[in-house]
Amino acid sequence: MRRIAYSLLMIAMMPLSAAYPQPQPPQPPPLAGAIADGMPFVIQLRPGEDHGTLIGGATYFGQYNRDSHTFTVSGPGRRDDGVVIPVTATYGGADPLAQQLSVWGALYEFDGRGNLYLYQLGGRLAGRVSLRR
Repeated sequence: MRRIAYSLLMIAMMPLSAAYPQPQPPQPPPLAGAIADGMPFVIQLRPGEDHGTLIGGATYFGQYNRDSHTFTVSGPGRRDDGVVIPVTATYGGADPLAQQLSVWGALYEFDGRGNLYLYQLGGRLAGRVSLRR
């Protein structure tokens, strides 16, 4: 009887994780993981759609810094007087593992295929993001 009671007590004290495997959290797409690891990336905005100082149709080059949780992005920017100048800026406020990018303060989201969406416009397609080769 003691053996049975002892066996039942051991089963009752067993952690649930040992008895039932816990589901693993979903893994981010490879693109998100690579950007989060600091791989350089390229953004190609859709032609004809400027986003603030970002110029539609232009190409931007960026990299995420895991230590400071910031994105540094370089490319052409349009000043208030219409003159296009080279700009490099660093901003935070986005999480690449959540498939987000911060580009000059604008929040973008992307999917596993590299489609880039402007968050402030309700997720409208804004361009493409890929790893820099």
